[in-house]
Amino acid sequence: MNKKAQHIDKLQSFKINNSQQWVLVRGTDIKNPLVLFLHGGPGFSQIAFAPAFQKKLEEHFLVVNWDQRGAGKSFSEQEQNRILTLEDFINDMHLFINALLLEYKKDKIILIGHSWGSTLGTLYCVKYPEHISGLVCCGYGINFRDGEKVSLQYLSLKASEAKCTNFFKEMEPFKNEISKSNFTQYIAFKSKWMGKFGGYFNVPYSRLLIKALPSLLSFRYYSIKDYSNWIKGIKRGQAIGKNTLLNIDLFTQAPKVNVPLFFCIGRHDYNTPWEVARKYYKKIEAPYKEWIWFENSAHSPIFEESDMFAEIMVSDISPHLA
Repeated sequence: MNKKAQHIDKLQSFKINNSQQWVLVRGTDIKNPLVLFLHGGPGFSQIAFAPAFQKKLEEHFLVVNWDQRGAGKSFSEQEQNRILTLEDFINDMHLFINALLLEYKKDKIILIGHSWGSTLGTLYCVKYPEHISGLVCCGYGINFRDGEKVSLQYLSLKASEAKCTNFFKEMEPFKNEISKSNFTQYIAFKSKWMGKFGGYFNVPYSRLLIKALPSLLSFRYYSIKDYSNWIKGIKRGQAIGKNTLLNIDLFTQAPKVNVPLFFCIGRHDYNTPWEVARKYYKKIEAPYKEWIWFENSAHSPIFEESDMFAEIMVSDISPHLA
């Protein structure tokens, strides 16, 4: 097979549990190991912009970006009123991974989870470890309630230093409890103040946007309708989130995984605070586990330090995969 024939850049749909779900598969050699990205959210799909950050990965891996049910290209108006559960996502993922392995003639797949995707990937590996050669987690969602306490402590410190009284007025409804009734308002509040005080991105957001723009504006993977559905999927993801994230506690739900586990953690992450991830790293049992700092990242090393992430995948992580 010549070099050109080995290259792949393909949008593909799979029918999973009566839902049409879309993936983007890219790589310089179809024979390379298979990597599946599990995006954040729920609902924050990344097919439209991820290729801008994955070129170095694509030289060594067959990279798959999957718009999960209800997100991006996989958004469906017919399913809009259905409240998805964690089990729905895990069941979808199981059928999808089996179909993907069959399609590309692989025995195993590497999972890379970001934020909500890291939580989903961990719980999947507890139940179905057999076809997973390794789990790589960034912006690791471990325990929602514990994490938000640390996030609020961080933001409160920054607000005090800035003598910003508005922050404390706006925080008042969330001081005692984050619940289903105030979850959507809390996410908006947190996003606003993390945008001001940091904790979500360490690299300037404008720099990431400039890098992503060529992919976003090419309309190569997303149509105008897909972009509209992308926004709808993000909004819908908040409704899904309040029914799933509030009950996440990997300390009890996933004390052990039977796959090699890699924590790729941004030093400045206070969206899913690194302190909670560090406690989990010390407690979780795995056949191999490794903690890798990304000194110039916050919540998203896969985007903020994408070249370094690719280099670590090749040099540090690949030798330890099952």
